[in-house]
Amino acid sequence: MRGFSDFQRLTYNLVNPTPSSNDDYNAFFRQNLTRFQRWMARPDTAAPISAKNRDQLAPRGASWSLLRYAIDQYSGGAARTFTRALAAGPQTDVANLLARVPGAQFDQIITGWLVANYADGLTIPGIAPRYSYLSWNIRDAMSGANANTFPLLVTPFPGTFSTQSLSSSGNYYRLTRTTSSPQVQVKLTAPGGGTIASDYPTVAILRVQ
Repeated sequence: MRGFSDFQRLTYNLVNPTPSSNDDYNAFFRQNLTRFQRWMARPDTAAPISAKNRDQLAPRGASWSLLRYAIDQYSGGAARTFTRALAAGPQTDVANLLARVPGAQFDQIITGWLVANYADGLTIPGIAPRYSYLSWNIRDAMSGANANTFPLLVTPFPGTFSTQSLSSSGNYYRLTRTTSSPQVQVKLTAPGGGTIASDYPTVAILRVQ
């Protein structure tokens, strides 16, 4: 390996400088990036905490990136101590992660991760540090792994959509305001137009300009 530090901000060219003959990229990086690419192609249909990550690539890629995000944001700069504690348990799954980040709520972690998956690498002025990765430039790395096109599915807005998201996953929309439509109203309803009954749906609005 090339001596990367635990929190070095990796780009695609750093991990794959010679694509035609980079054995360590294929051994240590390609599979995670490819799996995460599958999640980005349809983020509403796979979740990082799904039991399906045992045998499906998209949720497995989401699990990898969520763990990497959690290490970046919640390990206090001690990545190896954090991962050793996860491996030791005795908790498992979400309870194991929350036991390593006392005081953090799972929806807080998931929201930060979902926003970071889009915002990281955009250099948005004033954005909170929690909406980023420390160890990867995700936009650069994922674009490089996908023929220089960022693979995250972002649907144009406004419009009327009927969609569902698995718990701990989400949908991404892009709203472009114009002088002819300076104000836009967004309304979320349950299937059929009723009131959303769940306490947990979260909407994060990110202004990029």
